[in-house]
Amino acid sequence: MLKFIWIFFCFPALCSIGQQWQALPDFPGLARDDGSAFVIGNKAYCGTGVTSTMGPQIDFYAFDMPSASWSQVASLPEWAARQYCTAFTDGTNGFLFGGYGWSEFLGDLWKYDAGNDNWEQAAPMPDEARSGATSFTLGNDTYIIGGKNATSDALSDVWVYHMDTDSWTQKSDLPSGGRWRASGFSHAGFGYVVFGRDESGDYRGEVFKYSPGTDTWTEVGYFPGNGRNYVSVQKIGDEAMFFGGLDVDNTLYKDLWSLDVETMNWTEFEPLPSAGRRGGMSFTDGSSLYYTSGYIQGGTRTLETWKATDFYPVPEVPEVIFIDIYPNPTSGFVNVGFENNEHRLFEGVRVFDRLGREYFQHPIEEARTMLDVSTLAPGVYVFYFYGSRGVARLPFVKI
Repeated sequence: MLKFIWIFFCFPALCSIGQQWQALPDFPGLARDDGSAFVIGNKAYCGTGVTSTMGPQIDFYAFDMPSASWSQVASLPEWAARQYCTAFTDGTNGFLFGGYGWSEFLGDLWKYDAGNDNWEQAAPMPDEARSGATSFTLGNDTYIIGGKNATSDALSDVWVYHMDTDSWTQKSDLPSGGRWRASGFSHAGFGYVVFGRDESGDYRGEVFKYSPGTDTWTEVGYFPGNGRNYVSVQKIGDEAMFFGGLDVDNTLYKDLWSLDVETMNWTEFEPLPSAGRRGGMSFTDGSSLYYTSGYIQGGTRTLETWKATDFYPVPEVPEVIFIDIYPNPTSGFVNVGFENNEHRLFEGVRVFDRLGREYFQHPIEEARTMLDVSTLAPGVYVFYFYGSRGVARLPFVKI
């Protein structure tokens, strides 16, 4: 039987106030990607990376967030040039771990003293050198997760650097294989890792939660879109804010998402009003997300610096949309139909399960479309219709 479903979304004010994205002064060094950044006080320290000539860099610049101004600070030693390193801070000092230098993986650790504007070496990781690891910090401990080295494109091991004692301890591996260029953050005493490319070359979207008391990992969610890596993440309040990245089709993204860590619900916000990008340096003042430099769509590197604030979700479609899906429940095929040429509001449809895992997507080019869902396991799924003017969601049941 044909089933008409009336969908009414009305959020007309969400994008009518405030300015979410603001262009700030350009990064003052050479254009680069794969750099690193950490925050001490009200300044973000940004440096390293690789330029268009593929040369790793040593220079660093401080960005004063209240005044939105740049100044140069001490560089790493000439022989310590690198990209793909992991940056973190104890609130007083900045740290840089590992990375990739002149044709070699690195396992050393550098400590930056902001008061004296100088770098010194700390204890290196007691394991294989690596690049592209992610990290999160719990108290005085920073957890270094994954990366890659000369023998593996995606590592799964986890090491803890104890900042107060300048020492290292190994912990339980990340489950479901290794990750390179994943995204890590901490919340309420737990660590989280999202995204990353695995050793098979697949781009992942799972959310893993780490419990330090039991040294265990648990899968707790999934990103409602294509898996990716190179995604920047900053913690703002109870939300983890994710920007940009790269997927298996070499698509460079400019979208902005938040993850409510308590509920594992994702919300999409207004995208950057510029080209998609990856490998830039991101940081936060606790209320806004900053992103500077990076590799942009078109194959060049940029000096742009952007600030995202006043986060307003992408508006849902503000009309009454008539979408019919039948049969529902179904065991094989689902017919999707639109009235009054309303299919033109949408570019395509994605299919997700209740955990937010995507199974496939299909373009919407005609008023009537047949979708094959026969390979899906029995359960409840969601059709996610997306387009330039908003989105619509409809549940269906596979039997």
